[in-house]
Amino acid sequence: MAFITDKLTKRGRNFASINLFEAILELLDSRNLTERAFKVQKERGDDALFNALKGPLEQNRVAKFIASKIDLSADNQAQTEFILLHGLGSAWPIIRGHGLLNALHAKVGNVPTVLFYPGEYDGTALKPFGRIESNNYYRAFKLVP
Repeated sequence: MAFITDKLTKRGRNFASINLFEAILELLDSRNLTERAFKVQKERGDDALFNALKGPLEQNRVAKFIASKIDLSADNQAQTEFILLHGLGSAWPIIRGHGLLNALHAKVGNVPTVLFYPGEYDGTALKPFGRIESNNYYRAFKLVP
């Protein structure tokens, strides 16, 4: 990711680069939930953690948190031209690409958003890690074949 962001920065592009896993940790930290989440996972396992985080990490909440980190003001010349989202593989399945993109679109409007996705995209569905079938529709396209 550093290679891409360095190149874009050198070309004078104004963009936001968001690591979704780090954003989740920051959101949990802001609500003093990180240590409690670690404790739940250690004592009760992944399923209990997943259930405990459904509310605090609901897709609209995460989208709002991410949008708050981005300059979306129309009157600012340094306004964000596009958004790069990465780290989804580390945040999955707590954060789902389809749900986050839908929620984020409502917050960022027409700002182009690129999601670096650990899987395959066939034109209508994303297949996480190239293994898990998806039944969600994506308004997306591949940047690299």
